[in-house]
Amino acid sequence: MTPSGHPVAHALTGDGWTLLMFLSTSCDGCQELWDAFGAPETSPIPKDLRTVVVTRGPALEAPDNVARLCGGASVVMSDDAWSDYGVHAGPFFVLVDGVAAQVASEGVAWSLEQITGAISAARGDE
Repeated sequence: MTPSGHPVAHALTGDGWTLLMFLSTSCDGCQELWDAFGAPETSPIPKDLRTVVVTRGPALEAPDNVARLCGGASVVMSDDAWSDYGVHAGPFFVLVDGVAAQVASEGVAWSLEQITGAISAARGDE
């Protein structure tokens, strides 16, 4: 669901690349990432990449806090996504190659530079 309580689904296969950013509102190390994904027009993440911030569900994350932090980011509140991708704590990223229908890269997201480097490496960007 979205922070406003609406059901939402994102297709990750078929075409393009998707970056899933697993973040928490209570994570000190997540603030830089919330700032970047909340303002996509100034984020260093490639613009052709679909980005979805994934938080825990509303039983563990306050939707009002998520809405305050997410800015312009696309957000899904889902405990199932955390479980399905084996995420134990944020910040964590999963880069999905939609054409190949597979995870191209994943890991703990300590900085924007680390994430953009992993994206470039996985996609073969120059």
